[in-house]
Amino acid sequence: MVYCGKPSGACHACRERRTRCDKLPDGCTQCTNAKRMCPGYRAMGDVLFKDVTTNVIRKAKAGEVRAKQAALRSSPQSSTPQTPSATADDDSDPSEDGMEVVAQATPLQHFSLVPSVDERATGLFVANYVYALDGHTRGHLDYLTDVFRKDSLDEGLLSSMKAVGLAGFAHTTRSPYLIKNARYQYIKAIQHTNAALRDPSTAKKDATLLTIIILGIFESVTGGSLRSLRDWVAHVMGACDVVKVRGHKGIESISGRRMLLQVTSNLLISCVQKGDPVPDDIAELIFAAINTVRTKDLLNNIQSNESAFLVLECMIKFAKLRSDVVHCHETDPLVIYVRCIELDSILENLSNNPPEHWRIHTVFTDAAPDFIYNGRYHINTDYIVSQSWNALRIVRFMLNEIVRDLLTPGATVRDVPTSGATESMPLHSPLTGPEFEAQRLKSIAAMYEAQEGILYSVPQHTDAIPDQGGSGSSANSSVRTVWSDFRDSPGEEKPLAKISGALFLIWPLWFVGINDTASDEIRRFVVRNLRMVGDRMGIKQAYLLADAVESHIELSVSL
Repeated sequence: MVYCGKPSGACHACRERRTRCDKLPDGCTQCTNAKRMCPGYRAMGDVLFKDVTTNVIRKAKAGEVRAKQAALRSSPQSSTPQTPSATADDDSDPSEDGMEVVAQATPLQHFSLVPSVDERATGLFVANYVYALDGHTRGHLDYLTDVFRKDSLDEGLLSSMKAVGLAGFAHTTRSPYLIKNARYQYIKAIQHTNAALRDPSTAKKDATLLTIIILGIFESVTGGSLRSLRDWVAHVMGACDVVKVRGHKGIESISGRRMLLQVTSNLLISCVQKGDPVPDDIAELIFAAINTVRTKDLLNNIQSNESAFLVLECMIKFAKLRSDVVHCHETDPLVIYVRCIELDSILENLSNNPPEHWRIHTVFTDAAPDFIYNGRYHINTDYIVSQSWNALRIVRFMLNEIVRDLLTPGATVRDVPTSGATESMPLHSPLTGPEFEAQRLKSIAAMYEAQEGILYSVPQHTDAIPDQGGSGSSANSSVRTVWSDFRDSPGEEKPLAKISGALFLIWPLWFVGINDTASDEIRRFVVRNLRMVGDRMGIKQAYLLADAVESHIELSVSL
């Protein structure tokens, strides 16, 4: 059916005479005045669209006949069937013959063995954020394949993937015009997402939430300004709103719980800095997801990161504790002390007795490159576990910072855990004596241990790990570059290393750099590696965080 334009609604007589017709239901005025019976009107549905199926089929068949005749004229056939050896030399390339046959059979189609820019960008996205390729660990969006099986190929999701892939591709090839293409796909994804959010059923789909998460990644990759940071936070808040709409049904699948984990982890950065608790409905969903993991996943031997949810649960409780302290809802030093110690004990126990897939392999090296701190680095199972470890370290640092300040005579408890904080809450702490002094020293040691653990995670997140010489406990060989997986193909165009890992690193590094336990040497290490992430991985947000650490600028990660 083809659209034929807006047709005339006049009666048959008026159309023949080309006179104005008032199209009255019982007959037009022109026919009444002419004392003739009005012949009536056409049905608009029959004339708005015209069925041209028969003509299209006829033309297509005629085209096939002409194509076959042209092929016969261009390659005359003998009356005797020929064997392959009779029609071609032994040295001929069979792939060339195959391509010629395809070209003759379908002359109107265009085939290309070279992938398009969009296809390469999508491949770059999948390689960096989804699959475990060439010895790399899995990407933190490895559940994307499950979402595709459930919600098919959502246009908004595909556009968001292309946007992030094109941004990375633009950095790799140093092609500014690709950034324009990336922003076009970004806007296209936003338009699809806004349309999806207007539909109550589509708004609850996994593909819609995942699209918003990927749009947040785009802002991290391309944004090196405070405005882009606000846009990133806006995507985080938008994802949280979608999580609320999805409700408990949204955490029934493993991919749904994984997305909830990721969204809430980003939300906590803003909540802790503002001194606000996590919204009750989000916290309730987290606790429901934890209960599902413990009662369903583990009992059915479904692989699930229960330890990551345990860390997240402690982070939510810490956000509530910090909110109570900041807003003076809790002013009793002993109550604050007890709540901090209870949370820290849970995390300390997890640190000392991690599950098997959480165990850390420490590598010592004599090399002293810019990304190895204090002659050692950590290797985790994958980026997701490493992210959970750094989240655990950050929470432990802040908990023990409060304890340290509580137990230090004349000290104050800072309301916001940043070096730029100017307001503080004075506490006349009665917590004195040998027991509390021992705890104060233990808390200070825990803060430095957490800080060093984050710095030891730099090499794995940036894919700058020395090759293993076979011992597994030392590494004196040359350091791998971010292009190490392509060393066997020096002629290949080299893609980015796993951007997925670097995204997990920049905020923990920033956290280390802005705290009072960081020496000038550590701050230089932090700034150097944040800028290395920007240079090598193309994550522009890393430049913003590096400038904040170097210039002692307070960043606001809130709307």
